[in-house]
Amino acid sequence: MFRILTAAACLITTAPAIAQTFVDDSSRGIPPADLQLIVQLVSERLVDPKSAQYRNLRRIAGVTEGYCGEVNPKNKAGAYTGFVSFVATRGRASVLTPDLSSDARTEVWGRVATYGCLKR
Repeated sequence: MFRILTAAACLITTAPAIAQTFVDDSSRGIPPADLQLIVQLVSERLVDPKSAQYRNLRRIAGVTEGYCGEVNPKNKAGAYTGFVSFVATRGRASVLTPDLSSDARTEVWGRVATYGCLKR
């Protein structure tokens, strides 16, 4: 019995974080599997993915499995930093978080702008 409980506890603590909050209705119409993928990809770029708030989700025209949106992440101090743009395509996400180096920010900005995903 102890082994079963230990195994279950390990599975629970290592499961990927899923978005806790969609603050608007833009997630309607997006298939649940796609929502889960978006959240998983964006979460990999955040300090506290469980607390992330999402809004303005939309499909990128002409891109298979491509989505844009905005995410409000928390920083290391636990404060929300404000909504920033993201793009998630084909197993990769780019998020314009405030802690990016200037080189990384330039690269991410270019990717977000290329797909028309700048904050509305």
